[in-house]
Amino acid sequence: MDEATTLVERVISHCRNERFTGVLRIRAREGEGEIWFLSGITDEVRFGVSTGDEALERLNRANDPKFELVPRLPSPAGGFKRGHPLQGTLDEVTGVDLFRFCETYALTCRLDLETGGNKVEANYELGELVSVDTDAENDEAVAQMLESKNGTYQVWLPPVELPAGIPVQQRSLVPGPDSAAPPISAQAEAAAAKPADAPVEAVVRQKTEEEEIKRRAVQIASRRKSRAPGPPEPDDAARQKAEAEAAAQKQKAEAEAAAKRAEEEARRRAAEEAKRKAEAEAQKKRAEEEAARRAAEEAKKQADAAAAEKRKAEEEARRKAEEEAAAKQKAEEAAAAKKKAEEEEAAARKEAEEKAAVAKKKAKEEAAAAAAAKEAEEEADEEEEREEDEDEREPSEPPPPAEEKGPAWGIIAVIIALVAITAYFMFGRR
Repeated sequence: MDEATTLVERVISHCRNERFTGVLRIRAREGEGEIWFLSGITDEVRFGVSTGDEALERLNRANDPKFELVPRLPSPAGGFKRGHPLQGTLDEVTGVDLFRFCETYALTCRLDLETGGNKVEANYELGELVSVDTDAENDEAVAQMLESKNGTYQVWLPPVELPAGIPVQQRSLVPGPDSAAPPISAQAEAAAAKPADAPVEAVVRQKTEEEEIKRRAVQIASRRKSRAPGPPEPDDAARQKAEAEAAAQKQKAEAEAAAKRAEEEARRRAAEEAKRKAEAEAQKKRAEEEAARRAAEEAKKQADAAAAEKRKAEEEARRKAEEEAAAKQKAEEAAAAKKKAEEEEAAARKEAEEKAAVAKKKAKEEAAAAAAAKEAEEEADEEEEREEDEDEREPSEPPPPAEEKGPAWGIIAVIIALVAITAYFMFGRR
């Protein structure tokens, strides 16, 4: 933790001392971040979703950071995501626009212009024009070069390397092709930076600034040329007066530039603070939505578990009810079967008793019929014996004719047969 903090602070201090302009990329275990520098001044800090001081604190706490320096000009519209090209042609951006660009963003760099066969080399320190060297013959040629639409330009940023012993992610000496945005003219930049200005006022201000830039460039170029050996100036008083006026104008221009940079810095910081607050609010909203989503998922999970338990209890109750109903049905069927068996047994017993009674009655009737038949036979025998006795007592009387005995005995036999048949049909069929 302490080593990581030391590394981040060392690299930031190194970029500040070297007046680095571009992007410092940092990759750590916790994520990736960027720090934007303008001539060594920290312009913006980002780490993951954090920005500003919060991002810097997280970077200081990051583990195993690796660093990458990407020299890059800022975009004329602000920021470093798509920086201004380091070189190009003057058909879309003039020398005055480039001078204004260096002053607006307080750059430390060298700006080379080549147009019409002449060259201009301007050096800036923290947005201040410190020298202008040219091979043009006169001041008018320098002013024309700054307004020319034909030619090329090249911006040289101070070369900055990471200190020894710093873990390097990737060494980038020049920005990639996707990092450069198309050049934007000074008019478009002024319109983007000052949306509240009236059109006429913006045009007047732009013209005034352009004239001031050209005047200072011509003046500095002339001053450097005048340092070359030559004849002494004929009028020291006029020279001193001109230098005093130039110094006063320079001081005024520097004060105006400082006020402008302070105003732009305040605007940038306000926009950065608004952006940070908006991101914090968005992050808070996302956290609340995530908490609500998790709470809803937990509630749904609990509801699903309760529903599953309820279904399980209902299924168990239904199963028990079915088992109880099946057991009850089996018991009822067993009771019905038992009752039916008892009823069938009672019916069979009753039927057997009835058959036994019928058989007993039949036997009694048959016995009665046999007794009656025997009795009738005995009576017939007795009658026959009586008749024989009577015949013996009355021998003189002739015996009765055989035809007279036959009908009486036949009638008795018929009666006995009828009684037996009637008894059979009445009791024998049961």
